[in-house]
Amino acid sequence: MEIELLDFTELSTDGSKFEQLIRELLLKAGLRPSWTGVGADSGRDLIAEEEIIGPLTRARALWLVDCKHYARSGKSVGVGDVVDIFDRCARISASGFLLVTSTQPSAELMRKLD
Repeated sequence: MEIELLDFTELSTDGSKFEQLIRELLLKAGLRPSWTGVGADSGRDLIAEEEIIGPLTRARALWLVDCKHYARSGKSVGVGDVVDIFDRCARISASGFLLVTSTQPSAELMRKLD
C-alpha cells in the first residue's frame, strides 16, 4: 500500500483552496461547516456546527475554525497571526476555537493557546 502525503505548497497562496480542503474534511467528520465571510484580517473564517446526540439529550456546539496557510513561505504561525480569539468566538456565539495550519505554530502561540 502506497501512502501519499499532501503537499500544501501546491495550494494557492491566498488560502482559499486550503480553506476549501478544511471545509471538506469537516464535512467528512460529520460537522456542518459554513463561512463567516471576510473578516478584519481580509480572510474568511469557517464555522463548524457539531450536533452531539446522547442517550438522554441533544446538544449543539459551534466551533470557530481559523485556517492559516503559510506552506509556501514555510513560516510558523505566530501570536500576531491569531488575534482576538475570545471576541471573535463571542461574536458568533462559538463554544470553541479550532486553529488549522499548513505549517507549525510558534512556541509562543502554543503557550497562548494553552
